[in-house]
Amino acid sequence: CGLPMPLQGTPEPVYDQPSQPQQQPAQQVQRVDVTQLNPQQKAGYDVIIDAIKALVNRQQPEKTCFFVSGPGGSGKTTLYKALLSSCANMNMRTACFATTGIASTLMENAMTVHRGFGLPLKMSDKTKSFYFDKPGLPGARVLYSTAVIFIDEVTMMQKQALRMINDLLQKLMNNDLPFGGKVIVVGGDFRQLLPVVPGASRENVVNECIIRSPLWSNFTVIKLTKNMRAALDP
Repeated sequence: CGLPMPLQGTPEPVYDQPSQPQQQPAQQVQRVDVTQLNPQQKAGYDVIIDAIKALVNRQQPEKTCFFVSGPGGSGKTTLYKALLSSCANMNMRTACFATTGIASTLMENAMTVHRGFGLPLKMSDKTKSFYFDKPGLPGARVLYSTAVIFIDEVTMMQKQALRMINDLLQKLMNNDLPFGGKVIVVGGDFRQLLPVVPGASRENVVNECIIRSPLWSNFTVIKLTKNMRAALDP
């Protein structure tokens, strides 16, 4: 009977089960007192909130992409929560994601980027989001109506994932602005976590990082260096 014939052409991409992203209900967002932020957090908060306020006033901000850089314990999650609290006060629709399931538990109603943006498990320069050709699906409609997107531990994301997210949001918003003109707040630590590329050399792993993406030039870097976790430890 022999062996089965190999598949012809390029195989279809395999996706994690796409799920409808959860927008943050205003009444469930944890309220954070902005006056409790340290000077570095407050400086980052001010830069990002100015962009969000521009969207509230139906203006297109000059800067819409922000990378919060800092090691564990530097207060990245606290900054996210302060911004989410302010967005809730302004009735701005937000959605939270992370590159891993564990990281997604740090924010309410968060999910992985693969499920929320419909990304394939294996990526290349030709793959695209599950939602790219299905803009009418509920998950795509939620992304369309979301104004501010948070992605934690983004340093583990491959540059092709960043491209697919950008392509999808531009398609949904019908413009060529970075990420469709939405405010994008991402965070992580390149000294700690990088993309997982099986069998790749150190050079190839670095080449897959989002800092090697042409989209990286759109991001304003906000640095957090003070270890807030240690400062609070008696």
